[in-house]
Amino acid sequence: WAPTRMWMPRRGIIASSWCNSAICCTRWCGSPKYASVAVVPHRLCFSRSATTATNITKSSTKGLQHSVSSLRQLTTDAAVPTPLRDTQHSTPQPPSTHINHEATVQRFCDHIRGPPMTDTLNNAHHIIDQLFGDRTLDSTRRSALIERTLKAAIANVTSSSSSSVDARRKLSELCERTIEEQCRLGRVHDALLLYNSKPSKHSLYCLCLAAKTRRDVNFAQTLFACLLTQQPRLQLQQNIVRVVNINHLLNVFSTQDGINNSQLGNYERSKRAIAALQAAERILDMYHLLPDLHFFCAAFTIIGKHGTLSNAKHMHARYSATQQHSLFSSTALINAYGILGAGDLARDVYDRAISSCSDIADNDKAASELYSTLVLALARSSNERHWRQAVDLVLNESNKKNKSNNGFTLSGAITACSKLKDLDTALRVHEVMRQLPHAIEDVKLETNLIHMYSNCNSIKLAKMVFDSARQNPAFTIGNTSSLEPLYVAMMCAYANVGEGIKAIALFDAMVQQSASGLPRPGKATFLCISTRCAMSRGASVKVHEAFQRSAIPLDNELCCALLSMYGNCADVRNAERLFESRKHMYEPAVWGAMIHAYGQNGKGKEAVQLFNELCAYSPTIPDERVVGGVLSACSHAGLVNDALRILEAAQQGAYPVCTMPNTALSNCVVDALGRAGRLDEAEQLAQHIATPDIYTWASLLGACRVSLSRASSNHDEIIELAERTAEKALALNPRHDGIYVTLANICAFTGRTQREKEVWRQMGELGLRKTPGISTIELGDRTETCRVGQALSSEEALELEQMMRELHDNGYTPNLSAANRGEDDEEKSKSLCYHSEKIALAKGFIHMRKAATTTKTSTQRQTIYLTKNLRMCSDCHAASLLLSRIREVDIIMRDASRF
Repeated sequence: WAPTRMWMPRRGIIASSWCNSAICCTRWCGSPKYASVAVVPHRLCFSRSATTATNITKSSTKGLQHSVSSLRQLTTDAAVPTPLRDTQHSTPQPPSTHINHEATVQRFCDHIRGPPMTDTLNNAHHIIDQLFGDRTLDSTRRSALIERTLKAAIANVTSSSSSSVDARRKLSELCERTIEEQCRLGRVHDALLLYNSKPSKHSLYCLCLAAKTRRDVNFAQTLFACLLTQQPRLQLQQNIVRVVNINHLLNVFSTQDGINNSQLGNYERSKRAIAALQAAERILDMYHLLPDLHFFCAAFTIIGKHGTLSNAKHMHARYSATQQHSLFSSTALINAYGILGAGDLARDVYDRAISSCSDIADNDKAASELYSTLVLALARSSNERHWRQAVDLVLNESNKKNKSNNGFTLSGAITACSKLKDLDTALRVHEVMRQLPHAIEDVKLETNLIHMYSNCNSIKLAKMVFDSARQNPAFTIGNTSSLEPLYVAMMCAYANVGEGIKAIALFDAMVQQSASGLPRPGKATFLCISTRCAMSRGASVKVHEAFQRSAIPLDNELCCALLSMYGNCADVRNAERLFESRKHMYEPAVWGAMIHAYGQNGKGKEAVQLFNELCAYSPTIPDERVVGGVLSACSHAGLVNDALRILEAAQQGAYPVCTMPNTALSNCVVDALGRAGRLDEAEQLAQHIATPDIYTWASLLGACRVSLSRASSNHDEIIELAERTAEKALALNPRHDGIYVTLANICAFTGRTQREKEVWRQMGELGLRKTPGISTIELGDRTETCRVGQALSSEEALELEQMMRELHDNGYTPNLSAANRGEDDEEKSKSLCYHSEKIALAKGFIHMRKAATTTKTSTQRQTIYLTKNLRMCSDCHAASLLLSRIREVDIIMRDASRF
């Protein structure tokens, strides 16, 4: 705020004896924001520049002349240009001569090295005014010169024992004013260095306020350290100011955005937020301060996003001890308990707030807001009982015909119904929604309804809601972009029930008919279609071309979605091109997506090379996505040594921001050891895991199944290991159908028929069924799904017969262990012919032959793209390899794990 270019027109001062007053007309050069001069009788006061303008104006003519000469001398020292003639209507011009700031500061420092000067502070104030006012000066250079000037002034004043209290006070004001200006200009770290040399309560308040405004996590952490270490030196600091500073700093950690917060991983973000909250509590306890309600609001918000249930209970006890209750703090606490899955505690807080806080109980609006928060908190819980409670609250309020239900409560009830997957309850909630007059005009509620019905496996009702909503005048009048969430929800609904083809068709309609009232595809559309629906090469090409034509900027989130799409569709080349354009940013999510794409497509060495390159740049970047992705890639590619090396480094803390639990990391290595046939090492590693989960034993059981087909002996040892592993897995989850199926296949492979039948019987008694295998093949612009034993046309039956004949003529031998149970060898061999993969290949060859006839491209090598919802059986895998050589075609097959 302090200008430097001050000039004094010769006609600007008029002496008058009227009322014995003096009027001084001056102007400041630069922005009008700082051109403030207060003209009062007998005195001229520049705004906040008392040290420069003190005693300029006198009541007598002699005093006025003396003040004018002093002011002219000051402007002459500042190299003031000659003023314009018309001083009332002309804009002052910048100085024509350049001020050598380095020389000025050097002369100032040389002069004050001797005895203390009486005008030290005035000169320092004037120099700092010049530095702040020169807009052509580099900010780094300005800060360095200001720091030199202030350090010299501080040393000169503090070294003298004869320095007056007034001089020391003026020095503190000068430092505070400089810190405040640096915070305003964003030079917070320079301001912090100055504060460390001359701390004061106002400076600390300015720094805390700057941290809150900038939402700078690193800077807020530093200030917490200052509050803990330097706070005892500030005797004038009042308790209320201490609490306000703490609240400002906590607000930095209660948000997800910010200068540093958005660049941190989840683990590092949570770690810093909880550490800041603990530091705030230590400061409060150190000075016996009573936290206010703003502190608790920020604390509960931090705990809900980054804390644990024990943190919430501890802060709740502290909140209850204050005997203070408010709507905002109670809402934040209920929300935190809901996120942490403590629905019962959230209900207790609600009941206590309603009964003990009159401001909430007597205010219908406040009570309704708290009720809405409770419903949303119960819906967020991971407990089915809490979901039921959320739905019952909404239904009961509807029966009472109160006005407590609103869009928020309905959103919570719909979310709970989506988790319950109960169609009858969903219909009841939808009926309550129809009773509210404005609910049908809320596009968010309509979107949630589509998700609810799709989760309840009722795609017809979801389509009815979608058709009704997109014809609603409340959504179609005006901007059609409000319809995009509906289309995104419908695409996700199709993906949930396995009808990705319809989702792609809906996306095509948005792209081709956007000028006919349909919304243009936005970021949400591309995120949905690329991650959940575009599972085929043809669909990925459509999405890729549509995104290139759109004007949507490519951010990290979209980049990860597109990389995932390319990986799912085995389009590694396009994934590498996209990654190269974002590689230099070293964003963990982007690198993790590329590593995962390599792992999906069997390029384990490339994934490890990319991981090593990232660690060489900075070992603090790899997070759980990166480390988990490279371990999975090592597992599929058989890179056991690399997997063991990375696991050991992760367990020793080499990747500090990786939040992946030790169990999940070890599971990947157990899978890698098992696939490599090192079952003993895999079992030892699984037994050394502190808390093994169902995936630990499922990985080891799958490894037993693979090892049986490779080993020519030691079948008994592998079977014993499989039985032990299955027993431990079923102890954790008795209804895991995959464990029963794998164990039954192991028994069938080794000829243990009675044990196989017993496993299938146990599975049937629990009401479990084996997931049917479904293969999807791309046929030009469309896709078709194939199931085991489905009806075939005559053309398809002939093609399948011809295909099997060619296989047998070229040395194909059926792998009977992959056949269905309870059949003899002949029946097993026949059933293998009708697996969904072989039927899909037959359809692919028919389509390829017809396409070659019409497009005259028979001389070109063709490619067949095939997708399987489960792991591909070994027989179909061997048959596909042989067919690719016989018919000279490329067959790309994607199963549940990789290509």
